[in-house]
Amino acid sequence: MENIGNVNSTWILFGIISGFGAFAGAAVYLLLTSNRYRRSEYSGRELSKNTAIIVMVAIIVLFIGMAYYMCWDRFYRIGVAENEIVLHYLYPARTIRISYNDLDQIYSGVYNPKTDDYELIIKTKNGAFYQSGVARRMYIEKFVNKYSNFP
Repeated sequence: MENIGNVNSTWILFGIISGFGAFAGAAVYLLLTSNRYRRSEYSGRELSKNTAIIVMVAIIVLFIGMAYYMCWDRFYRIGVAENEIVLHYLYPARTIRISYNDLDQIYSGVYNPKTDDYELIIKTKNGAFYQSGVARRMYIEKFVNKYSNFP
């Protein structure tokens, strides 16, 4: 089994994005409930605290959902077991096995061209896509060369 990317940095990225979402939600709540932070033409309008709480929770959930997609919706470890490729996910912990007969294509995709970050993409014959964690292009190309020679 080989790791793709760094699991510790994934936890840090998830924490940063989620923390920023919590901060943004709290700031919006404060702006919506306090007259002190509003411009004078809007200071007469009152907004219920329940509406402000709903908006704050929606912002926090949006950021946590985005962080989940960026961090945990991707496999971080790949390996070969007999006639299949084994993908491991960190959270929630799960293992997906794809037989060589089901594989259609293994290739790299550009995640961020400015930082030279790529992702390993596995496509099956039934149209399912599996994306890896983000890593530098040289590591992803190594995995593409190693695992794309399936029978």
